[in-house]
Amino acid sequence: MARRYCVQHQEECQTNADVLQLSTKVAKMLANKCQVSDAKDEVKVIAALKALGNLGVMTPEVRSTVAQCVKSANLPITIRLAAVEASRKSPCVKEV
Repeated sequence: MARRYCVQHQEECQTNADVLQLSTKVAKMLANKCQVSDAKDEVKVIAALKALGNLGVMTPEVRSTVAQCVKSANLPITIRLAAVEASRKSPCVKEV
């Protein structure tokens, strides 16, 4: 639903408080920079990354966390790939 709103209101969506709050709440599921201790945690982190990708909007803090997930060589490749895919609908920024 939020993605549909963002497609119709691209400019507003990047600054809409409710959309950004949703992005932040989903990002809390990323735990400690996508670190996981078991397969159950891995599934949760991947689901959160997919949700962020579908939303297509991230606060700078969330974007930074996702970028750290991409760069962390000690994470499972499935998480790193999900982090790359999470950025697919976000506008390009210099930091990522």
